[in-house]
Amino acid sequence: MPLQILAKPNLPPGGINVDIIAIQDIFEPAAQSTKEYRGYFVWLRSFLNYQSLQCRILAYQYDVQALLEPGLRSTQVLFDQSIALLDEVVAERHNSNAASRPLIFLCHGVGGLLVKRALTHAHQAHNIPESFRKLSSSVYAIIFAGTPHHGFSDEVLKVQYQDLLRPSDQFVLDLLKDSEMLEELNSLFQPLIDKVRIYSIWEQPEANGGNIPTMLVDEQSAAPVAYGLHRYGIMASHADLLRLSTPDHPGFRKVLSMLDELVEEARCPPEPLPPTRSNPRVRGHSMWQNDISARSVHLGDVYNYTTRSVREGFTTLPRSSSPHFTGRYVQVKSLSDALNSPMQNKYRGKHRIAVIYGLGGSGKTQFCLRFSEQHRSNYWGIFWIDASTRANAEACYASLGLEAGKGATFLAGKFWLSQCIEPWLLIIDNADETAMDIPDFIPAGSGGHILISTRNPNVRDYGNVVPLQFSGMDPEDGIDLLLKSAYPLCQPNQGEPQRRNLASRIAAELGYLAIALDQAGHTIRRNIYTIEKYLQSYLRYRHRLLSSHSQILDSEADVITTWEIPFCKIEQRPIMANVDAATLVHVFAFLHHESISEDIFHASWISSSIEEADATLPSLLRLSSRDYEIGQTRLRHAINVLCDHSIVDHDAERKTCTLHPVVHRWARSRLAQRHEDAFWLDCAVQLLNRCISPHLEASGYKFRRSMLPHIDSCIELLRSKDTAFPGSLKVANQVERFASLYAENGQWNQAVRLQKEITHYRLQILGKSHKDTLRSQRAISISLWNLFHIKEVIEVQRSLLSHRWWSRPNPTEWTHFLKPIHVDYCIALDDLTQSLWLAGHRVLSQRAGERALSGLLERLGPDDPLTLTAMFNLGRTYHHIGQVDRSHGLLVMVLKKRRAFFGPDHPETLMARNELGMNLLARKRHLAAAEQLVVKVIEARKRILGEEHAYTLWSVNDLSKILCERGRPAEAVFRLESIIPVVQRTLGGDHVGMNMTKGNLARAHIKCQRWSDAEFVLSQMLDHIKDDHPDWFETMHGYVHVQIQQGKTSQATQSYEFILRNFEKKRIVPNPAQSRVIRRLKTAISEA
Repeated sequence: MPLQILAKPNLPPGGINVDIIAIQDIFEPAAQSTKEYRGYFVWLRSFLNYQSLQCRILAYQYDVQALLEPGLRSTQVLFDQSIALLDEVVAERHNSNAASRPLIFLCHGVGGLLVKRALTHAHQAHNIPESFRKLSSSVYAIIFAGTPHHGFSDEVLKVQYQDLLRPSDQFVLDLLKDSEMLEELNSLFQPLIDKVRIYSIWEQPEANGGNIPTMLVDEQSAAPVAYGLHRYGIMASHADLLRLSTPDHPGFRKVLSMLDELVEEARCPPEPLPPTRSNPRVRGHSMWQNDISARSVHLGDVYNYTTRSVREGFTTLPRSSSPHFTGRYVQVKSLSDALNSPMQNKYRGKHRIAVIYGLGGSGKTQFCLRFSEQHRSNYWGIFWIDASTRANAEACYASLGLEAGKGATFLAGKFWLSQCIEPWLLIIDNADETAMDIPDFIPAGSGGHILISTRNPNVRDYGNVVPLQFSGMDPEDGIDLLLKSAYPLCQPNQGEPQRRNLASRIAAELGYLAIALDQAGHTIRRNIYTIEKYLQSYLRYRHRLLSSHSQILDSEADVITTWEIPFCKIEQRPIMANVDAATLVHVFAFLHHESISEDIFHASWISSSIEEADATLPSLLRLSSRDYEIGQTRLRHAINVLCDHSIVDHDAERKTCTLHPVVHRWARSRLAQRHEDAFWLDCAVQLLNRCISPHLEASGYKFRRSMLPHIDSCIELLRSKDTAFPGSLKVANQVERFASLYAENGQWNQAVRLQKEITHYRLQILGKSHKDTLRSQRAISISLWNLFHIKEVIEVQRSLLSHRWWSRPNPTEWTHFLKPIHVDYCIALDDLTQSLWLAGHRVLSQRAGERALSGLLERLGPDDPLTLTAMFNLGRTYHHIGQVDRSHGLLVMVLKKRRAFFGPDHPETLMARNELGMNLLARKRHLAAAEQLVVKVIEARKRILGEEHAYTLWSVNDLSKILCERGRPAEAVFRLESIIPVVQRTLGGDHVGMNMTKGNLARAHIKCQRWSDAEFVLSQMLDHIKDDHPDWFETMHGYVHVQIQQGKTSQATQSYEFILRNFEKKRIVPNPAQSRVIRRLKTAISEA
């Protein structure tokens, strides 16, 4: 068994206070067999007083051979082994009823890397089992003994361990000094340093009397200063660091006393530190703590930008820099000095903006990545914006807003960043388009540092520090980069002179461009061509490329050829992994070049059956749900092929692939040259289409959102290829699904544009009465409803209702001549119900709703989701015409069934919960329950949609009404005033949402008897509300009431008479409720 109990005290499970898990190094023979493995840590059982310490001792044995298996990515195999460790430990502690017991890891060598990777995954990853998070929070301390945080010494590895390991193994290469894998792991582990006690031990071998190195892991690697002050050297070799078989061992007393101390502390941990400014996540909102601490108020619901940070160490870097990145030292220093030097007077009070411009492939992006990594400690947050297109840049800001919990919109993310007071670095990458409005993507405010990378030299004008121009590298640095990439185990300046001479000629031919040099080195390293033959082959491929691709510039040909060479070799060997690898590159060419998730393929396979598969698709894309396991294996092998040839970058943690923009353009242009671009674009569109579930389950929301940049890319290409977009019914059906994703993510304008284009095309091809045309018209009405374009919505829906009246599914439906009840007609009637409700035509809404519900109950029954939607819409209308008891019955039924069918956090369920809370308020019963219902909806909507989503703001408005009714109007005022700027920024001053918010704010001011504040808000509203609007009467009623309370009798009388004249002018008889209000106002004025 991988996890074994070495010793435990004679106590019941509840009496054991701490677990110690020991994990050995990869290099020792003891790691190869279970018997020897147990023996290596036998001293723990023999010498540690586990009985009195009440601790249990376990040993974990990982699969060494899996780590060393050739052909696999090191990051992936380390990740897989870390998941195995988590699974074993969680299962054992669960079976022992010890899931929350404090845990101490004792790690030797690579065992420490395994623990670091496991804990970073358990602490930071999304969508992981709760048991993993519980395990992560239970870890009290880690003892790292000889763990190579910054890598092994390659000289000692070759000399002392050549019998155990092959220094050419990929995993071994990634254990050498400053490898990409180790740098990434250290970065991931950074947030955990302050959360656990860390003790570091390094080896201090005796002098050997010669020049032969003996330290496998030196002090800087084994005991980084960043890991704290508990650092100890032991006079022993790496292999013997924890071989404490006798009390004579140099580290015997130190290690045992270390364990005694940690176990005692873990049994009785110290009190947590009080909240401080450096820990904003536990800092409260002091202005509210005194006022409402005794109430059940969720402080996180308050819209407040004074607490800016959403997490410590916030970063959105897409990946780590290349481990082979070298040179640019002068530029790094120059940029650092420029960003931190005193500013000229004209630039004071602004962000510092540096522009890095130059040729594609000159290393601009890598430079920005490396700069951000080297200066990470200078910034609270580092944020990455992909500015290759405007849509991508807006999507990055929207993702930032969602990550910050403010809402998934461009303005939300940009505004949130503008309000951050902690130091931050913003990188706007690939801002190459000449039409790009650069200032639009620079947040307001001052104090931030911004890097803009671009091929467009005109962007220099937007910088306010000295710009950096990139072309080729320094020749010597370029040669070093090529040799470092081709021969990672050799120092660049220690190779044969002839090799360096050959590298010099290759580097010169490649223009010393960093990305081309790195790729050429990978090709040589893979033995596709030797360094002696590379240049001749390169020139041949380059000539062929320029001859056949008229679109490629000479400056780009230097870079592209370095990819053309390995890719042609992949295509020339048609084994399955290579064929699948070529398929991936061809599909990736039409997706966005960043963050192409493996889940796109997984979701496509799961959603499909063999019968649905398009026979023209490549075999990798034709797989169905029954082939899921096979597909995962094939996908992994194909990605490995591309990674081995450095054609894509693969992030094992996020399971995403990325192409360099130049490679992306090359992949697309070579398909266009072969007239295969239309076919592969269709493959990409089909792949994305199959990922979109028709039901848009809430559980898949994040994944679907991540697809939007790829959908943007495909839509743009489809438009460019067909002026009559969508151009075919097949594409129209595919784009219709894409539009549903824009709508789901609140991008209603994009959705409406696509839906109108689809409808226009279907009208031409299918006619106005075809079911597909009518379906797309309905989709338009729903998007317009969410944009609150109510007049246009009602026009579309009335037209649809007329079509549905005439287009009946069979002749028997004509027996219900005047009042049809076929399903499509009832759905159209129900859509009109909610639009009439929102427009204030509540009586018409009631009539339409009752007919719609009656028909759907008869045809579909009470449990169908369409029937439940009709119940909800009618229940909401009943509520607003005062029939609260009838409304209550319908809403309770809807909520119960939606929660059972869809789950508690589905958007439809949240809508019903919110409305039920308002129904309880209207009935003036169970107000505490009403508040709890709406508060829970706000929490869920913030988590799923973001703080600034229109529906979240709607719920805050509803909560304010409950707070006023419960005698807490001041709290309602605070909440509403907090969201007014958000509503202004996201919806606009003329939006119905602003009228709603201001109306509720005026009501709260009145409850607080803040008459002048209420009058000011109401007068603002009356400036925007026309006298024929349903809310005009209620607003005027409040305005007159406030004037009376202020003693402004004459003004109140004039306002009252204006109300009466308005009814007379429009020849409208007030309804009973309005008549009662008019009589009360008349009485109040006469008594004033």
